[in-house]
Amino acid sequence: MKYVMFGHAGSGNHGCEAIVRSTEKILEGGKYYLETPNLAEDEEFKLTDICKPIVKNDQKINQRSVIGLYLKAKAKLDKNYDFDDYVNIYKNRDLYIKNSVALSVGGDNYCYISIIHDLRAKLKGFKKHNIPTILWGCSVGTEYLNKQTCEDLKSYDLITARESQTIENLYNKGIKDNVISCSDPAFLLDAEKTDYLSDFFAEAEVIGLNVSDFMKFYNSYNNATFNNFRKLVEYILKNTDYKILLIPHVTQYGNDDLVPINALKKEFSSNRVAVAEKRLNCMQLKYLISKCKMFVGCRTHSTIAAYSTTVPTLVVGYSVKAQGIAKDIFGDTKDLIVDVNGFNSDDDLTRTFINFSEKKDYLKDHLSKVMPDYIARAYNAKDALINRVIEK
Repeated sequence: MKYVMFGHAGSGNHGCEAIVRSTEKILEGGKYYLETPNLAEDEEFKLTDICKPIVKNDQKINQRSVIGLYLKAKAKLDKNYDFDDYVNIYKNRDLYIKNSVALSVGGDNYCYISIIHDLRAKLKGFKKHNIPTILWGCSVGTEYLNKQTCEDLKSYDLITARESQTIENLYNKGIKDNVISCSDPAFLLDAEKTDYLSDFFAEAEVIGLNVSDFMKFYNSYNNATFNNFRKLVEYILKNTDYKILLIPHVTQYGNDDLVPINALKKEFSSNRVAVAEKRLNCMQLKYLISKCKMFVGCRTHSTIAAYSTTVPTLVVGYSVKAQGIAKDIFGDTKDLIVDVNGFNSDDDLTRTFINFSEKKDYLKDHLSKVMPDYIARAYNAKDALINRVIEK
């Protein structure tokens, strides 16, 4: 079977890298094609070793050009597709591979309005070429579930939802028949051992912190997230013997966790605070996270790396996915999630961390018990893909 993956943001976003690697593991065999907006990143982190890249086409089409006039003529003869549809179908023509299945692998792409328009255009092209479409390991919030988006979601041959809050959101909009429940594919990601920072881990127990540059779009007031992390680091250094490792999980231009992480590091001269600044792949990052005693993270896939290796995890969340995943694992999210939009003071994160850290042994034990079955649920997506789409 041939699988075409789209909605990928490039491997500098290691959550995206993790989804693609884990999807290849889940589906076992076949040929994989990956649309990419950043070929250099995918080559750097060797994602192109398992997927044939298709470079995203953003070319402009002039209506008066030969191609433009041709597409305009085709649109006039078609009641279902207009000129813009034909332009998008033409731009994405390399994706329409015969006898393939198309997987939208962006995870939370339906939480961002600008991406929804791009997905809509691709959906129309896949449908016109009779290629089945799967919304793969997704989270869907309520913000953009308007009539058009709901119709788009109903048109997928299959939606594999990675947490129960998304399923509830879809069901409330009458989107049920094509929806199944699974775990995020990245729960299955292998950890790849690295000796990087091994001395740092050998000298004392380590708390891992992931601070996301994306938080700048969600702060309830200026610098709220940064100030809360600064206060947390101050508390840990003053009141515990733990070391702190600042771990980036997205390092892309304009969306780089190293920006707030390096700013945070500059606030502290202590040798108990270090930055994982080496460019590691998602599997090596998972290994570093797995060695932490506790983890506090913003990026969803950094927290998935922690959960899946039974590291007690406090999530600084900003969307449905954080709430849904934590609720499905623990049943109750009290002291396990801090809503980034709910910061009222610079001490909010520290107060929650104190309560969270008191439960760390219980949380470790709970994760050890539930993770094997929870991780195995990622294979529900494969079973549904085979039974509902491929063998249909």
